[in-house]
Amino acid sequence: MEKTKQAKRALALVIAFVMLALCFAGCGSNDADKVYRTYQEIKESKKIRIGVSSDNNPFGFADENGEYQGYEIVFAKRLAEELKLKAEFVPIEAGNRAKYLKTGKADVIIADYAVDETEKKIANFASPYMKSALATVSRSKDKVKSLDDLNKKDSVIVVTGSDAALYMAENYKKVNLTECADISEAVDALESNRGVVWLGDNTEVAEFAMQNEGYSVGEKELGKVVEYAPAVSKGNKSLLKKINKVMDKLYDEDFFSEDYVETLEMVYGADFKDVLVIEKQTDEAETSETTESGTAETTAAKATEKE
Repeated sequence: MEKTKQAKRALALVIAFVMLALCFAGCGSNDADKVYRTYQEIKESKKIRIGVSSDNNPFGFADENGEYQGYEIVFAKRLAEELKLKAEFVPIEAGNRAKYLKTGKADVIIADYAVDETEKKIANFASPYMKSALATVSRSKDKVKSLDDLNKKDSVIVVTGSDAALYMAENYKKVNLTECADISEAVDALESNRGVVWLGDNTEVAEFAMQNEGYSVGEKELGKVVEYAPAVSKGNKSLLKKINKVMDKLYDEDFFSEDYVETLEMVYGADFKDVLVIEKQTDEAETSETTESGTAETTAAKATEKE
């Protein structure tokens, strides 16, 4: 009788261990960890949650009536339309982009999300729709066409700790710098003649030149070219595939050039369209496969990258 009880206890213990092991296995599975909605799940809901900027004028912002406007918003609306889904805009801040994808608060993010090696570890990126780099602006009367034309007495205005400051430190170590705390101080330095040229993000530089008579953009694309693309949760291949199909269609239509004319040309000028917009891809880029990170590498981006 005692042996029977011991056998039952042993069997119960084995069953308990097996159930516990199965529980841990389930908790560690991809299905249990998955917080994103697949394309099929999104399709069934008839609504796609798109993370957008609410205060990044003119790319993505909420106007005085609370309506979303801007270059990225026009794109986001068209993406939803092509997917035959209703767009639900989710306002996000730069620091929350990855978090919103990880927690499933947004299905896709179109909010000034730069593609880099760090971000590719936590998100999958579709084909890019925009790019940026550094650019220079100076007075039109003494326009600086190239930083190579500067003499020993000339000074370049940069914001301390910025990509522009790093670029100068790596490529023009002997050139004098006027370092400023922020963009406002950099503009003041240029206007008060404390430097012959301001080196900064090309969108900032172009906007300043457009709004202030007597200033001209010199070099429009210096340093590393950064691409911006729609991002989905890491592993959401079904949604990524659908978005990239839409991107191919929009490239064929020159959609992003038209979007630029509608939303950005008044701010940056017609000459800056080719600098900011990523439109048709080269044949080599069109046939390149999507990398493990989910981003289709474009030869156009590689060609424009300058160190």
